[in-house]
Amino acid sequence: MIIGCDKDGVLSNFHKSYLTKYNELKKEDSEFTPIDINLESEEYSFEHTDLIDQKIAKKIRKEYFGEIMDKSEMYVGADDFLLNISKYFSETHVITHQFDNDSKLASLNWMYVHSLPYSCIFCDGLEKFKYCDVLIDDKIENLRAMTHKGKIGICLAREWNKKYEGLRFHTYDEIIEFLKNIKK
Repeated sequence: MIIGCDKDGVLSNFHKSYLTKYNELKKEDSEFTPIDINLESEEYSFEHTDLIDQKIAKKIRKEYFGEIMDKSEMYVGADDFLLNISKYFSETHVITHQFDNDSKLASLNWMYVHSLPYSCIFCDGLEKFKYCDVLIDDKIENLRAMTHKGKIGICLAREWNKKYEGLRFHTYDEIIEFLKNIKK
């Protein structure tokens, strides 16, 4: 059984890095009120909310996306989580959707800096099902694509995926226990 694990939102705290850069760019504005960098929106992407200035959002996507990915903190326990998965399943991949070469290189660098010795597969998010039997992700659309293909989608609970009605776990340990049971 092949396990796929998303990077941003599951292993790395992309949102915190994004909001840090946003505050840095926005502070030049006279009406600046910083956004709490630990904020988790009910929307998957801040670019689809009225929480942020859309001009700055476009600037971030165009000029700083790779930098943000590179500087994203690893969620506590994410490295042990992947190590535990690989104890039970011989094939584990990090599968992520990155839209340009800078973001892809930043993702690979992030994995290298955090000593994650796993293959990294880049693909459209809705096509992750092609590369694994079980996907651990935080984005509802990717999980639905997995289950639609008769595969297992496991949701790591985040504020933006509360409406997901499939398998949803709040901790890495809960996911490991579930995976150990399906291996039997």
